[in-house]
Amino acid sequence: MTKHLSAISLSLLLLFALSGSTGSISLLAVFVLGLILITYLVNFFRLGFTWPHLLLPTFFLLAVGFVFTIITTPTLRLIFLLVAAALFYFLETKLGRESHYLQGLYLFSIFGIYAGLFALRFYLNLNVWLLLLLIILATYFFSIQGFAGFDLSSKRNFIFIIVLVIAQSGLGLTLWPTHFLINAAVLFTFFYLLWIFAVSAFLGKLTMKKIFWQIGLVSVFLLIILSSAAWRPLLS
Repeated sequence: MTKHLSAISLSLLLLFALSGSTGSISLLAVFVLGLILITYLVNFFRLGFTWPHLLLPTFFLLAVGFVFTIITTPTLRLIFLLVAAALFYFLETKLGRESHYLQGLYLFSIFGIYAGLFALRFYLNLNVWLLLLLIILATYFFSIQGFAGFDLSSKRNFIFIIVLVIAQSGLGLTLWPTHFLINAAVLFTFFYLLWIFAVSAFLGKLTMKKIFWQIGLVSVFLLIILSSAAWRPLLS
């Protein structure tokens, strides 16, 4: 009962906080950070998890804040906010055990945060090196959360490789004349591929068939989004 009450309360806080801050990005940022702190404390006292397990709600709220800011149409914003509040409710009720639902929100959160970081570069002309630093920090914590259930010495090596590859890819993507959402989607697919291979290796289920299958899916996805993307003209 307590779990559902806290989930409903946090979802309503998300709904009211974001809907009441549509006119100010700074106010929205304050509300999101405050909600992250409240959610972290509620989940810590309710579940008593070690800190990596409590990162998922933080990732989700950051992603929701970024995506909500990126959306400019009021109707789409309202629809997204209602869906996000419902998803957040189920996240809170399911938090504490592994599920495909939580994995799905984990992946959505990664894309949303990458999109938000590239949006900062696009709209606010964020310094490239500061963007790279934020991508490195975000990817490190994504990896910590993504591998939280594994107690293996090789986990650190996988985290280092993922952070290194994503950092280099992110730096390269800043030079692409593509929309920031395309850059975020490309970077997300790279992370997804590395993460799914690492998890499969930890579970002893990584096979050549799975490698080719995942690479094939990612290749088709990248081909579709890149071939249909609107490329920005390069300025001299």
